[in-house]
Amino acid sequence: MSLYDLFQSIKAGVYPAIPDRYSYKLRLLIDSIIKTNPIERLDIDQIVKICEMHQASESKKPKVDAHLIMDDIIDKLKLLDYERKFVGIMHSKSSKMRSISRIFFSHYEDEKGYNK
Repeated sequence: MSLYDLFQSIKAGVYPAIPDRYSYKLRLLIDSIIKTNPIERLDIDQIVKICEMHQASESKKPKVDAHLIMDDIIDKLKLLDYERKFVGIMHSKSSKMRSISRIFFSHYEDEKGYNK
């Protein structure tokens, strides 16, 4: 479906369902934004308020320590004997391959501190 086709289907009020991989709240928000009847459609002030409330609730949630996650990943990889099975194979192809350290998983962090 082209972007123009998607525009036309939304304009007509007939569009593909938003995939389940997105949260129920996000799907409901999108459905409320693209209503064809302007009376039923959310205005920008309502959308901003919903987004601000969501951000406020997300900021109150406890953050998971990335180092604990990295340690857990490394422990699970060790259980799978990844060093012998994977790194050993890679050593034979390249002398630069090393074991995975916790630093490996923390290289890409966005401005909010989340790993990408």
